[in-house]
Amino acid sequence: MSRPSSKRLVIDACVAAMAGALDTLSVDGRACRSVLDVVFERRHTVVFSAEIKAEWDRHAGGYATTWYQLMINNERVVGQESLESLGLERRRMHLRNAIVALVPECKGRGAMLKDVCIVAAAIVTDRRIVSVDQRARKL
Repeated sequence: MSRPSSKRLVIDACVAAMAGALDTLSVDGRACRSVLDVVFERRHTVVFSAEIKAEWDRHAGGYATTWYQLMINNERVVGQESLESLGLERRRMHLRNAIVALVPECKGRGAMLKDVCIVAAAIVTDRRIVSVDQRARKL
């Protein structure tokens, strides 16, 4: 059986936050650490725009921080410069304008606008987002 091809994945900071430290015993923490491990083992690449990286820096626990450094060391991170060449800013502005025009303020517009950076980065790469944010999925 052939191995699936590697993908460029956008991993939401909520995964990094839930991964916590290695000694975190919660089911969610173990599941998030397992996801990060599988991303590394399957040789996927992770996508970090400046906004996504800033969000990770604010929320990542020790496990995710170490994992991120491992990904950097193995040259498996798509950064801001590469994303800009793929049209990230144009896509981000298009999405922001569409949300402002189509979504009433009371219907979760703020949450949608906050996550535009994640969606735009996924659109210009392999259209894959890893997240545990159930609230965002419902919007």
